[in-house]
Amino acid sequence: MEECQDRRPVVFISGAGVKKEIPDELEKFCHVVQWTGKEPISSQDMKNGIRNADILVLAFHSRLDREEVQEAARLKLVIQNFAGYERVDVQACTEFGIPFCNAASPSGSTVAEMALTLILASRRQLLSYVDAMRAGQWVHSPNNTWDEGHNLAGYTAGILGMGHIGSVLASFLQCLGMHVIYHNRHPLPAGREQGCRWVSSKRLYQESDVLINVLPASSSTKGIIDIGVFRQMKKNALFVNVGRGDTVVTEDLVTALREGHIAQAALDVCDPEPLPAVHPLRSMKQVLLTPHIASSTEETRAAKEIQLIQNVKNVLTGEKLIDCVNQEAIQEFHFKKLKKI
Repeated sequence: MEECQDRRPVVFISGAGVKKEIPDELEKFCHVVQWTGKEPISSQDMKNGIRNADILVLAFHSRLDREEVQEAARLKLVIQNFAGYERVDVQACTEFGIPFCNAASPSGSTVAEMALTLILASRRQLLSYVDAMRAGQWVHSPNNTWDEGHNLAGYTAGILGMGHIGSVLASFLQCLGMHVIYHNRHPLPAGREQGCRWVSSKRLYQESDVLINVLPASSSTKGIIDIGVFRQMKKNALFVNVGRGDTVVTEDLVTALREGHIAQAALDVCDPEPLPAVHPLRSMKQVLLTPHIASSTEETRAAKEIQLIQNVKNVLTGEKLIDCVNQEAIQEFHFKKLKKI
């Protein structure tokens, strides 16, 4: 990116996938430069783009590695308007004193709502009944051969990864009469458990009638849910994934369903994404699939956009950042207002 004569703060947007409203709003108080290539931005183009930038707005599918971060001498904020940040070297950002913010807060309740939707649709066999109605059938007799579905009340939901999404989901499930257990590396403080009970991962798998995975992607969670996990679960259990696809070994999930280690799966995320057009999961009647849309609503999109704009303003005025992942970077970074002409 060439040196800009405009003395306003420079914002570099790393792709065309960012909604038009964001650059339009940022342009009111910043100079905006946007990568418009059809493919995800290359490492060299990222380096060129952020070399003279004050703020980097990451587009979906953009990567930010250490070698790019160390080229960004002026960078004061890295920000994105989605939650997952497995493609960002947060440690490098921290070492160079650059705060990194995502959009976890606006997504939390929306993803929890989607998880609940998947659970209800699966437990009540909703899609089978919808398909039958579309085919001209009227099937509701107790004498039919279908599984009529199951209640939620009185059963046990297990949440793997009790963060913001998990906590909201737990409150939903408790309102429907479910017992909620969870597993994190460490139990939550007593005041934050909301009536949920921490258990070991082994007990979580063994006791859950519905197991919900809300784990983020990281080196420690990659492939953590494998055939060994599925073999510990109840044979009539439902497995739900609204976390990240690569936390599950997909081939093992297919095996578990085929061999009857679990009864059902409901997946908003999978590995790989997109799932190939011809894949066993697509043809299994006991599997409900959605294309990574858990946080995709008009209201949440708008909230993410507002938060991103606000965070850019906050970094320019020294105000507190929202959803800052690496708080330790802020301790090293002294906010200063950037002079504008």
